[in-house]
Amino acid sequence: MPMLTDEEIDSMRETTFASLPDTCRIVSSVLATTAGGGTRPTVTIGPALACSVVPAMSSAINEAAVMERLGNLEAWMVSLPPETAIAEKERLDVLVGGVTRRLEVQAVYGPESFELERRVVCTEVS
Repeated sequence: MPMLTDEEIDSMRETTFASLPDTCRIVSSVLATTAGGGTRPTVTIGPALACSVVPAMSSAINEAAVMERLGNLEAWMVSLPPETAIAEKERLDVLVGGVTRRLEVQAVYGPESFELERRVVCTEVS
């Protein structure tokens, strides 16, 4: 017997989603074969998603390991809707307070049981 019902999880997800003040788009790049047999990157920009962007803190052991790997780079924790499909090295175009930032995903926390949000650690890229 689950500790939480599906209705309770859905309610918590709705509350979490309503608290995401920013928006972003996932920018994916894959190599496509050209007519000449070579390859070139093809960029896909996903739909707008609600998100929240805050400076990352190394509060948990796994986050501390990621922060150590990043060295002196400024890291950002981005919260996305639950079960968002996103991978390391994908980029996010994030609109925060009227300013767009391009972030690169360094770590994805998920999937998780009873996931209320998908958290990713990012660094800013130009």
